[in-house]
Amino acid sequence: MTAAALPTASGPADRRLVRYVRRTVYPYSAYYRALLDGLGGGPRVDLALLPPTDLSLVGDPGRLVLRPDFGTIVRRGRRPLAAQALGSKATGSMRSFNRRLEHEFKPVHWVLADGLPLGYSIADLHRLAGFGAEWLTRAGVGPRDVLVNLVQAGPSVGYWELVLGARRAGVSAIGLTDAEPGLVERLVPSVIAGEAAQLVATLTAARGEGHRLAGLQTLLVVGDPLATSVRRQLQSVSNGAAVVAAWGPAGTRAVWSECRAGSEQFEPSGYHVGDADIVEAAGDGAELLWSGVGWRGSVVVRLRTFTTASLQRGTCPACGQPGLRVLPLTPLPRTTPSAVAPPAAGVDPPRVFAPPPAVSDRPKPEPDAAPSSID
Repeated sequence: MTAAALPTASGPADRRLVRYVRRTVYPYSAYYRALLDGLGGGPRVDLALLPPTDLSLVGDPGRLVLRPDFGTIVRRGRRPLAAQALGSKATGSMRSFNRRLEHEFKPVHWVLADGLPLGYSIADLHRLAGFGAEWLTRAGVGPRDVLVNLVQAGPSVGYWELVLGARRAGVSAIGLTDAEPGLVERLVPSVIAGEAAQLVATLTAARGEGHRLAGLQTLLVVGDPLATSVRRQLQSVSNGAAVVAAWGPAGTRAVWSECRAGSEQFEPSGYHVGDADIVEAAGDGAELLWSGVGWRGSVVVRLRTFTTASLQRGTCPACGQPGLRVLPLTPLPRTTPSAVAPPAAGVDPPRVFAPPPAVSDRPKPEPDAAPSSID
């Protein structure tokens, strides 16, 4: 399949995704409301007909941000939220309702996915912390460990999920911008996290300079799918530490991670996918499409991952946990346009980071298509 070819769905949409799109995405997302209306059925369109999302073609990232208002909440939103909106109006407590709505929907933290800003609300960040704690637990990392985090600090999902997850799991952690082997040795880590090349360089330098990392038990490798040859190299330079990988295609809201038992097998058992992640194999090229149910800041549905993979369902043969696992196979060519095109001369860029307005108790007429920015 070429980079320009869009995959098609291989089966009916997951019921959770259908409900999420109808009650949350369609009412509040300008980007997907326009797409679904263009298909002629609005929120009840067969999602198999929804074109997969290529982040490089989105253009205005503000259109991915959910922007609820009183009218759409009451007419199209989830029934519990609609009931709260009506109750708040009746009791004159719209200010309190707006605070709750901001906690759930307003983006307060941003990451970059292929150069495109994606926002997390406060509720999303709590959720990301939970996924991060699950990641560490799956890797065999717990409160008795000392974690040295060498993942480059910045607007990446992997970095923030690791930081928030360590806090949630009660793991003692420190982030270093300079992976000087002597400093790493003095911290006496049982766990070191970082990208594969960075870990190889740091551990090789530590060995060459005579620094002992006697307590090192686990390497958390964050980044692209880990090749077997690199895994063996990391095991060698770490004197046999467990090498547990985590990876998420650009645009997914949390990383997927191996279990410790599965990573130690000759053939790893794959990356465990979160319960809220819906993954479909699409088209003849078996490209993976990803949708995440329940996110509130920026929302992406049927995301192109530009990778093929084998999907393993059921109980993991290594750790015994049920669920879906992904075994990445082959990356696909990516489209080349930049994710956010520069604005034309004399045109202000979209205010991606501007907060959405407070919800008014006066219903607004429902537009055919929402404006291109989130102002």
